[in-house]
Amino acid sequence: MTRGHRFDDSPLDCLIVGAGPAGMTAALYLGRFHRRIRIIDAGASRTLWITKAHNVPGHVDGISGADMLKRLRGQLAQQDLQVESGEIVGLSREAEHFHTRVRGGVTNSRVSARRSLLATGEMLDGDSNHERDIIY
Repeated sequence: MTRGHRFDDSPLDCLIVGAGPAGMTAALYLGRFHRRIRIIDAGASRTLWITKAHNVPGHVDGISGADMLKRLRGQLAQQDLQVESGEIVGLSREAEHFHTRVRGGVTNSRVSARRSLLATGEMLDGDSNHERDIIY
């Protein structure tokens, strides 16, 4: 389970959808600031397609997408954070929280969060009434 969350009904600070470089980097920062988060990933990262990325700080000779993801997961583990396998089924906003259901992985569960970070690597159409709360 992701640190700070006991799979209870209390809202998270942030639900992170996607565990590519953007999602895991966000998780590292949020975790360092002791935010209650969950990281959900369907396991189909396009980063795995990258044979060698040359625009990654600290890797002047490049790094493969697979190695980049492995290293980021290692950093998450050092903060006692982990990625959960699963698929997000819908995302709705009610009052002050986002609500969704996670299908598959370790648990089928409902999730509530004050903020949602969509780090899926795809462009999504957002509801203009909630754009300040959804981070693409």
